[in-house]
Amino acid sequence: MLLALAGCTEPGGLNDGLGMTPAPISAGEEAEKPAVENGHSSGGAAGAPEQEVQGSNASFADQMKTLTNTGTVKSLSYSRLTQKYVYIKTADSSSFEVYFGDYQAKTEKLVIKHTYSAKESSVSLSPTGPYFIVTRVTSRNPDRYKSDLYYTGDLKPYAALSTFGEPKWDENGRLIGSTEYFDKHPNTYQSRISVVSLKAAPDQEGVFDQTVTVVKGPATSRKTGVIFNMTKVDKNMIYYQELNLNTKRIENKQELY
Repeated sequence: MLLALAGCTEPGGLNDGLGMTPAPISAGEEAEKPAVENGHSSGGAAGAPEQEVQGSNASFADQMKTLTNTGTVKSLSYSRLTQKYVYIKTADSSSFEVYFGDYQAKTEKLVIKHTYSAKESSVSLSPTGPYFIVTRVTSRNPDRYKSDLYYTGDLKPYAALSTFGEPKWDENGRLIGSTEYFDKHPNTYQSRISVVSLKAAPDQEGVFDQTVTVVKGPATSRKTGVIFNMTKVDKNMIYYQELNLNTKRIENKQELY
């Protein structure tokens, strides 16, 4: 069982948005390739399940450029600080593999294989810490995402996150997500944007160190009519759109945390 950050937490879940879920992996559909930005890019390169990286004399920047420009990688994310990276390698239209690489150790390892399309899947590595997420779209209008949180020390998943839009890392390695929280008492739903600090390494209590909710919508007895779509996180400022599903009105807002 994997710990899950609240995103439509089912009745019976714990408070603070933490509950239990087996986090099954389900199929994704088509999505756009991510553009190069803050260490995230699209492109591609082949990799081995566990091997020494070829061309070990190349600089980290050169190696990331090679990955970006090779055609079999759909999504690539890397950290200039830690010189680690993670990418999706597509073999065909109905399967893909996720690889984790350590430039300093000159190694790459296979993380997981999936037998469904990678078109709506992506990866994102913490800029500072030992975690990355493998994310996929689960539904549209509104866009809901499911992300599996992996620890780079053993390449195992330790948490599942369900969010509106893709979760984002801040510069300190905290994970920020827009979720729908279910409160069993008194049976209400509420949209939230929360900032999650992660432990240096997983322990028996999981990976979440602290969760701070910085934006809250109205609590309702039905599924929320207000959704927060994050557009950017920069210098402790969250930029987001508040979407009213009933009126279709969109407001651009920001919140310091």
